Amino acid sequence: MPSKVPHLLNSYKQFLSNCGILDFTREAAEKAADIYAQSQGKGIAIKEKDCQIAGIALVHGISKVFTRDKSDFKKILNITGLKFID
Repeated sequence: MPSKVPHLLNSYKQFLSNCGILDFTREAAEKAADIYAQSQGKGIAIKEKDCQIAGIALVHGISKVFTRDKSDFKKILNITGLKFID
C-alpha cells in the first residue's frame, strides 16, 4: 500500500467523524419518487440517485446540498427549490 493511502484514509475517517449520516427513509423514498415523477412528466431526465439525494435532503429540512453534478441539481432546483453549492 503506498504511504499516501493510509494518510488519506485517516483524513477521510476524521472528516466523517464530524458528519452526520442521514437515512434513506420511506418518506425520503417517496419524496425522491415524487421528484422523479415530476421530472419525467415534464420530459426532464434526472438520475434516480440524484432524486434520492434530493429526497433525503428535503425530508431532513436541508435547503442546500454540496455537489459536483450541477446539471441534475439545476433541474432539481427548478422542481423542488432545493439549492446546491458546487
